Parts: sequence; structure tokens; C-alpha cells
Amino acid sequence: MLKNLTISLNKHFDNFDSDFFGVGTETGFKIFRVASAEYCFQRETKTPVKLFSLLSRSNIFAFVGDGSKKDFPSNKVCIWDDFKMKIVAELIFRENIFGIYFSSDKFIVVTNTETFVLELKTLKQELAIKTQPNPLGCCSVTGGRDNLTLVIPSQNEGYVKIIRFKNDNQPTISELKAHEHAISKIEISSDAKLLATASQKGTIIRVFDIEANQKICELRRGKNTAEIYSMCFGRDNELLAVTSSSSTIHIFEIGANSKKDTKKSSWFGMSTKEIKSSYKSHLEKSGIFHISCFNKNNLNVIFVDGSFFEFQVDTETKKLKKIIYTNFEDGNF
Repeated sequence: MLKNLTISLNKHFDNFDSDFFGVGTETGFKIFRVASAEYCFQRETKTPVKLFSLLSRSNIFAFVGDGSKKDFPSNKVCIWDDFKMKIVAELIFRENIFGIYFSSDKFIVVTNTETFVLELKTLKQELAIKTQPNPLGCCSVTGGRDNLTLVIPSQNEGYVKIIRFKNDNQPTISELKAHEHAISKIEISSDAKLLATASQKGTIIRVFDIEANQKICELRRGKNTAEIYSMCFGRDNELLAVTSSSSTIHIFEIGANSKKDTKKSSWFGMSTKEIKSSYKSHLEKSGIFHISCFNKNNLNVIFVDGSFFEFQVDTETKKLKKIIYTNFEDGNF
């Protein structure tokens, strides 16, 4: 049985595609292919896995136990080497861990009030940054070696910190006001040009130009408060998909690379006017779910209960067509 606690994607830092996703189980973790939810393999860790992360195109994984086993408290992260088939490193922090993320040369650990950046090869701490209370592990990272962008909540409610690592220089840190309420979700585009944020209210998503440090549009998800589960930019930054506790998928045409006249359409362009969702789909089921990725015109959506959907995104009719449904918990292992 799946533990229903965590889903993690491997993201390639040269093109941000995802080949595999992993899920935490009651005794370890399992790896599946994104394209078809095909089961690949599983590993036993002797503890239920609360958090899990994959390093792109490698044999390295990281996980955090759920605290039910004394050898795997919730403030310890373990590094697993799949060539050696064992844990090769353990890191203990003062607070419980709520997020773990890999980049090509760094490892990021999110605790309730601090985010730590470690050099991946040595696991030596490079940076510790104070944040607002962050029990959702809110964080987004993109970019490769010598050009990394990390965004996390600031200590100031409604603000985010943007940390940029370039070459071997000291990182630059800037702040951006995104919302009036506490930040609950952050997503950076694969080219690190755009930033999407949501607050605890979950009614408005804001998109920012990171380099210019300014808002380019607001996206209306709905009028009622909802928890934003995931956000995902399309490959060309023209689309942003959002899932929430309202059991809906919203896809916004933000037109980041469009030269359309923004006065003619509230769906496109770079204005700060509110943009309504171009596509909206109610799912037949409810539950926590996570968008995996856009794949050309298709969108993969993964639920933590084992459900896997693939939708075709029709940009002409502005509709989502379900083309694949399976349950990767059943019959694969």
C-alpha cells in the first residue's frame, strides 16, 4: 500500500523535463515512469517515508521518515545510493523537515523556520535562510550548475526571497512582495524567468518577471478559499496549470512570450489585470494531487492515492480531454 504522503518528480536541469516520479510507502519508496505510470522498482528503507526526492539522471535519492521509527525521526534526512543499495549519509536538523529538493550540484532542506542549502558532493552547508513558518515545505528551485535560482518564503508574511547562485560567486538575495497573506505555494519556470505564487487563501495566483522584479499578471482561481496543491508552467511559459483542494484543474494562458495587445484580451499578455482561467476541468474524484509536467500538449496529473491521469490540452477549443487513466498502486507490484 502507498503511504499517501509524498510524490516527487525527477527534473532534468537542462530542460526541466521529468522521466520518473517516486512515491513514499509504508516501508520505503517506489519509482514509476511519468509517461505511463509504469512501475520501475522499489526499495525498502525500514520506515514509512514522509518526504522523498530524486536527483536527476542519477542513482541518488533522499528521504525523510514519518517519525514513527526512532531511527528515522522527522528531523533527519537520509541519502540513498542505489548503486550501493544503502543509506550513505544522514543529516539531522533542529526542526522537523518539510521539504527536500535536489539541484544539479546542491541539496536544499526546508524546515519550519529555516531553509538550508548544502553543497551536494560534500553535503557541507553553504547557506541557512530564515523564513516564515513553513509547514508545507514551500520552495522552488530551477537551473543547473553555476546558474541556480531558489525561491522560498521570506520572514515577512506575503513576501518571497529570491536567491541566485551564479558561478562561484556569493549568492545574491532579493525580496519580493507577492501577497497579503502567508505564502503557500511557489513555482519557477524552467528558464527561471517567471515566478508563480499563491497564498493561503488560494483565490489568486500571481505571476512575476523575476529579472524585472515586477508582477505581470494575476490569475483568478476562484472566489472561495482553497489550498493550492501544485502549479506548473508549460515549456514555453505560455500556460500555467494549477490544481487545488476544490478538485479542479485550471489552466491559464498567461502569454509570457506573446506580443498580443493586452487591451483586446484579458487572457493574454503582460498586464497586471486579472486573468480568468482559459480552461477549467472538474475531476470525477477528490483528493490531494500533484501536477507532474506538461509534455507537449499533454498534462500529467498524479494523485497520492495512486491515480494517474493524462490529459490532452486542446489550445483551440480550450478543453482538456482525458486520454489515459490508470492506478499505479494496482497490479504493478
